Amino acid sequence: MENLPIDSVSLVGNKIIEGISVITAVKNREETLRQALPTWLANPEIDEIIIVDWSSDNSLEPLIHEFQDGRIVLVEVKDQPKWILSYAFNIAARFATRNQLLKMDADVKIMPGFFLQHTLNPGNFFTGNWAIGRNENETHLNGIAYYFRNDFFKVHGYNEFITTYGWDDSDLFDRLVEAGLNKIDINPDTLYHIPHENRVTHQTGTHFLKNIDDKERSYINILMNRYIITNFKKWDRACVMSEFHPEEIIKNKITGHLSIHGDNQIPDVLLEKSEIIAIRERLEQAKIFISQDMFKLLNKNDLIAIYRLYLLSRPDPTLEPAARKMMIKLLQLNPVNQNQVSGEIKS
Repeated sequence: MENLPIDSVSLVGNKIIEGISVITAVKNREETLRQALPTWLANPEIDEIIIVDWSSDNSLEPLIHEFQDGRIVLVEVKDQPKWILSYAFNIAARFATRNQLLKMDADVKIMPGFFLQHTLNPGNFFTGNWAIGRNENETHLNGIAYYFRNDFFKVHGYNEFITTYGWDDSDLFDRLVEAGLNKIDINPDTLYHIPHENRVTHQTGTHFLKNIDDKERSYINILMNRYIITNFKKWDRACVMSEFHPEEIIKNKITGHLSIHGDNQIPDVLLEKSEIIAIRERLEQAKIFISQDMFKLLNKNDLIAIYRLYLLSRPDPTLEPAARKMMIKLLQLNPVNQNQVSGEIKS
């Protein structure tokens, strides 16, 4: 089934027709999906909703049965302990049978007036935009997008080199713009993000950092992924997507397993470099600047120690011994910046 032309038919061979498919994917997000799903179904413009269940601990079948009105298709992917957005949403898009895709996160409601204010025309696509968020909650609308199915697959969908939290949506949007499409901001009044924590649960991208909070871990993940996709080969139609192998197909439900192409693995040396660069850039965001000469003298453990010193200095004046030692080393190497860095510690 994977050899079918994805531009003209769905993953199971259904012809693509005019209309709107909502695509979403979840792993253990039943609570937010329960709140969001009724707001999607309230829109008659939506012809179908493809929900990929990425090996949730508890089956979504009871929830889907509760809200099923004939438009919901549940795709269960078995044996996936690690959440990978790019794989999951590429599968969801391949099952869609309509020519327009509205990519929704399971923690976002559609508010009245969305389709009245967002008419999709050839050459355009709509996205959320964190930069126009009027509060922190609205910045999480960044991943919502509305585009033609053909445009999505013209740039080969989500970049499957990205397998951890962050930068996956931005990378897709950049490639759509590079393909000649015009990006238009979604009106944030027409969506609502359901607040929650644990954005990087079931992911291992920042396992080298211990005891940092969810928000901080997400920042590091974003910076790592941005560096990786900038310095690795381009994701395009020459690359091979992960393959979904259906095992059972019944009305409104498909179950199967996944296989991953070996060429999509990120080299260890690039992953290691991304960790180092991400820490440095995160420190620079905190206005702790490290000169290039100094940077060459520091190893990853040194940078982690500086980073932990910064984290500890925000709420607690007590500094870890290793971080204190590292800061002394930093000031000795770069006395010109001593006042600037010391000022950051005190803030």
